[in-house]
Amino acid sequence: DLAIPKGTMRFLKVLSERSTSIGVRGYYTAELLDRNGIRNVHVTGCPSIFWHMNPGFSMPRFKEKPDGSRLAIHATPSGYYRDVIASLFAFAIRHQAEYILQNEHHIVPAIDTQHAPDGQELEKFRFFASYYKSGLTTEADMQEWLRSKSRIFFSIDEWVRHLQTRSLVVGARFHGNVAALLAGVRNLTMVFDTRTREMCEYANLPYILLQDFHENTTLEELSDIADFSAFNAGYEYKYH
Repeated sequence: DLAIPKGTMRFLKVLSERSTSIGVRGYYTAELLDRNGIRNVHVTGCPSIFWHMNPGFSMPRFKEKPDGSRLAIHATPSGYYRDVIASLFAFAIRHQAEYILQNEHHIVPAIDTQHAPDGQELEKFRFFASYYKSGLTTEADMQEWLRSKSRIFFSIDEWVRHLQTRSLVVGARFHGNVAALLAGVRNLTMVFDTRTREMCEYANLPYILLQDFHENTTLEELSDIADFSAFNAGYEYKYH
């Protein structure tokens, strides 16, 4: 069993005593709390999938093949899974896909078109490009791709509208794929932790394990896995 820190356990017990129920992201979390005496728990998944406030929301059936020129990827480049993330970046460079940033602070200053990055910012950017290049890419390839294809949004509406121009969104950030979901665009989550896996399984969102991705994976293989029939079947019930 996962050992819950004492401070966290005390907080959860206070929360339980003062709440009608606690919303949790999945059944594993609910079972873990139950084993620790907290039983007024309700599995809700992530509320972000209900953003449209429409119980009739559903993902369309995607019949056409994905267009590589309208591919977008995203990742969690925290140092873990370095080789797989490098493979994902190489895959994106091959298709000249967009890279949707969320909090990659070491990239943003170097792609800012209004302000030249200072020496320290530029060094961080270069290190990032060097660290995540694969055997199929050069550091120069990485730098050029990051500068030309990185996008960042500070408005959810703008983010969702932009993703409506994409044909496939693939990556390891849960909310990067929720944004694509809200845009009605085919997407696939690359799971690497229990948090993301729980939320995908509860909502019946398609996913693969990040560790199973490799550079030779094709767009067609990824799009075939991105099946939303189970998500659509359960959405209204979960919404209510």
